[in-house]
Amino acid sequence: MYPKIYQLRPLFLGGSEKLENRLSNESKVEDLTLIKDIREYRVGDSLKRVHWKLSAKHGELYVKNYDYVSGIQCNMFLDMRRESFYFDNDGTKEELMVDFSVSLLNKMLGEGVKSKIFLCGKEYKKFDIDTKEQFHGFMEFLLTHKSEGEGNFVDFIHGNLNNINRRSYIAIVTPDINGENRNEFIDLKSKGYDINIFYYSQSLGVIEDINTLCEAGVKCYSIRELLKDSPQ
Repeated sequence: MYPKIYQLRPLFLGGSEKLENRLSNESKVEDLTLIKDIREYRVGDSLKRVHWKLSAKHGELYVKNYDYVSGIQCNMFLDMRRESFYFDNDGTKEELMVDFSVSLLNKMLGEGVKSKIFLCGKEYKKFDIDTKEQFHGFMEFLLTHKSEGEGNFVDFIHGNLNNINRRSYIAIVTPDINGENRNEFIDLKSKGYDINIFYYSQSLGVIEDINTLCEAGVKCYSIRELLKDSPQ
């Protein structure tokens, strides 16, 4: 059965700005996954741009020029690891998390926002959602793939940060918050990333961690609360 798509009530995506307001202030940002061309190194270029393989081949430094995209971009990290759903005997937690994720992507798509999904599952996958066809392709993928992933979610996020512009919107969808990922999310926020946490659990320990995150300026949203009053 396909995930359910909810009409999410207005989300605040950074500070007090609604999504619509963020979109009205379009700016050019580099897409670090799209290389436009290669050129010789110039004084002042960041070493992060150096194309090391090509530079070694030619014996001099070459750097990558990235393409630019207009407006805000959504980057979603989706936690689909087995250990996150150990006590989800009836599958409710996983179902609501997936429903919320596709609902948020559908909202972004409807507003003309390009999205990238980094999925930490049985296989590490990345999806680009720019069109309705790509969105439906992702829905098809979710039909046949459950939360059977392994590994560390925080390490997975760190492994993909080089593909993300710090000015873009980052949505982290995970069942639970613990001391480890709480501290990592605070660290990412301190480095300038626009971190937004969407969580499922309402346990006392998780609520305490959420309060700590909010005090550090990290935006946190309860998936159950967001879906509760949202029509399908």
